[in-house]
Amino acid sequence: MSGRKEVVGNDGYGLSAMTMDYDEVMGNLALSVSRAMRGNTEFRQLIHENALEQFDGDYDVLLKHVADDTVLADDETVVTRSADGTIAVKDLLSVYFPEEGTETRSSGTNIIEELQRLYPNLQISVPVHAEDWNPEEYVPVVAFLPEDYCDATVTEIPGYDAAGNFVWIDAINIPENPVIVVGLCERTDANGELLDGYNPEAVYPYQDNVAGDTRGWGVTAPAAPTNLAANRVTTGVALSWEHSGTANGFYIYRKAAKGGAYQKIGTVTGSNNKTYFDYNLISNEYYYYYVSAYSVGGTLTGQQISESGQSNVVFVQAPAAPAALSSFTTHYSGKNVELHWNNDGDNSSRVVIEYMVPEHQSGYQRLITRSGGVNNYIYSPAYRGTKIMYRAYRENSIGNSDAVYDFIYPPYRNADASSPVYVKQIKFTDWSLERWPAGKPEFYLKVVGATDDGKTYEIQNQVEFNFDSKSNISQVFKDKKVVDWRCFSDQDWYSMITFCLEEYDLPNAAISFKISADIGVKIADALEVRTGAELGVQFSNKGEMCGNASIYYFDNPEQWVVFPNYGVQMLISEHGN
Repeated sequence: MSGRKEVVGNDGYGLSAMTMDYDEVMGNLALSVSRAMRGNTEFRQLIHENALEQFDGDYDVLLKHVADDTVLADDETVVTRSADGTIAVKDLLSVYFPEEGTETRSSGTNIIEELQRLYPNLQISVPVHAEDWNPEEYVPVVAFLPEDYCDATVTEIPGYDAAGNFVWIDAINIPENPVIVVGLCERTDANGELLDGYNPEAVYPYQDNVAGDTRGWGVTAPAAPTNLAANRVTTGVALSWEHSGTANGFYIYRKAAKGGAYQKIGTVTGSNNKTYFDYNLISNEYYYYYVSAYSVGGTLTGQQISESGQSNVVFVQAPAAPAALSSFTTHYSGKNVELHWNNDGDNSSRVVIEYMVPEHQSGYQRLITRSGGVNNYIYSPAYRGTKIMYRAYRENSIGNSDAVYDFIYPPYRNADASSPVYVKQIKFTDWSLERWPAGKPEFYLKVVGATDDGKTYEIQNQVEFNFDSKSNISQVFKDKKVVDWRCFSDQDWYSMITFCLEEYDLPNAAISFKISADIGVKIADALEVRTGAELGVQFSNKGEMCGNASIYYFDNPEQWVVFPNYGVQMLISEHGN
């Protein structure tokens, strides 16, 4: 077909004089399918389920087979839905069909019905990754085959991405994700009826033995394919060949160069389909291939197949497994963990990220798989305050890359807001801390920290905590906030604060000493505790030093902090009461 074709009614419908050339028809239909795919999950599921039935041996769906099926109406089609909230596929696609070129259609007609009458073999196919498609989550690109499409010369085909934008799609390398292709079915006649060569239930006519056919199959063997060629693509080997005469299809044979016999690895159905892609390969291994043609015939005892001789043999090396990611890091985002990696412009493989929590698991578990240009992922982990290890690698049909690693300790705190630190209780076990002549216990607390370059600084000056009973060994406090702690950078993610506690006795007799704050440093696959430079500090009274205790930013904010002397412990919290 070429040029413009007038679409007119021929069955009493009185259709319009709408005129569109072939490419315009297919382009507009592809756009309407793309819009429907994006807006209607049930429509995606319907196409997926029908494609998997392979009514013609391939993942094709004739539009006439599903046009009257119904799906739940979406927001865009709510005005055309039926009383039960559903809409027919033909009406769904008609709503989304571009208006350009359809203005002259008679009122009340349906553009999809018009196209079905013009092209009874109109189809929506899922030629790649139909088995892997999850229609509830993924909206595929929708392409169409232009009138001048030719396997040998066309390198790109037009289509629409998931957002409805016009795009050119690589027609040589197999796409990584499912793609919808709108066009005319090759496995039916012009009326959309299955050709015998594609119908597994077809009745083949009986033939007497052909002269020279010593096998008695009753069908002449087709000519052998010629000019078999093999090309490496990113995820496998692409085979193409030529063939003259008739055949019902082709068989593909392969053997490894390192040894073994030829094995039939695939079947291509149809005399016009003369390409095959082999993905089930080992990285960098060498392989031999040849192709044969076959014809199907019948005898009194049933169906018989006659196979040609082999084509020329080709020798090719499988592509290598993908390269490792050049970078992979973990960061924080509020109470979430954010993973970043460099995709390095590689859209031919998937990025797999796995995790392991050493305290709870003995092996890695898959977290996500991402394709295309995606290079980050934010999620809320189930574990906090404990080490989570991550590894990331690329995978495709050839194999996996080497993994890269990182780890993180997700915090309990919200890294995007201040985290108050309250002292809720202090207790001790050794009464030598406060003899009876000194009265009730009294404590002073200082808070110090260290910068990532090792400098110690004072965060909070002297805070007083007085017991209200001489005999108490434990005292509860309310609204005693000692610091507002905040994370400012990735280095602060592993920051620490150090508490210095004294039970004081002698007023007006200050005590001075030096203190070093702790800081966490992330090195390789471990987190190390280091101490900053010494800092001179002073309490205004003399007394017994209970010692120092440190906590990480990611630690549980409601916990008992243990000091080294006199059995002293301090309960801290993000809440004052």
